[in-house]
Amino acid sequence: MTHRPSFDLDGVLINSIEYITGVFNKEHGTNFIATDMREFKIVKKWLLQMGYSKSYADCKELEYWYGERLLESPFNPGAIEHLCKLDALGVPITIISSRPKGLRESTIELLVKNTPILRENIFIQNGSEMPGNIWKAFVVGKTGVGIHFEDNPSHSEAVLDYTEADVCLMSNLVSLDFNPNYSGRLFRIKGTSPTEMPDFTELNKVL
Repeated sequence: MTHRPSFDLDGVLINSIEYITGVFNKEHGTNFIATDMREFKIVKKWLLQMGYSKSYADCKELEYWYGERLLESPFNPGAIEHLCKLDALGVPITIISSRPKGLRESTIELLVKNTPILRENIFIQNGSEMPGNIWKAFVVGKTGVGIHFEDNPSHSEAVLDYTEADVCLMSNLVSLDFNPNYSGRLFRIKGTSPTEMPDFTELNKVL
C-alpha cells in the first residue's frame, strides 16, 4: 500500500455491528444477523415493528450505539494484525470516527492500548454540529490521507466527492460500484458470503 491510510472504527476496525446485533437478539429473542443492520437507527425500527413503544425504542437505540456497549465490541478479525503490519512497514495510520463524544477518551485509550496507533493520529468527532459524513471528509482532506477504509456508503460518497482520497468500502452493499465518477478510486471488501461481514483476513494475506 503506497497511500497513507485512515480507518473508521465501527464496522471497520471494530466488529460492533455484529456484537450489537448479538446483544439485541439475546435481549429480545430475535435472530437477526449483522448484515441485516443496513440502515441508520435500524434498532429503533426493529423494535417499533415488534410492537415496542417509541420511548423504549429510542432508549435502546441510545444504549446500544451511544453508550458503553460500543466499548465492549471486539476488534474485527485481522484488524489488529493489519495495523501492526502497516506499522512495521513504517506507514502512518490515522483513525477518523464519528463515535459519540461521550466515548471519545475511552475509545482513544482502547486504541492506544491494543494497537500501534499514536494518540495524536486519532480523530473522533467531538461535539461538532457538522454532519458525520461531511466532518469525516473534512478530516480526510485536512490530514492528507490517500485511502480511507469505511463501511458506510454515504460517508464513502462524501470522501470521494469532497477529497482526492480513494475509499476502500468494507460492505456487501454494491450501491456505489456502478458510479462512473468513482471508477479507479472506489475499492470494496465484501464478506465471504452475502450473510458474512467483511474483515481483514484476506487483505492481510497480500500485505
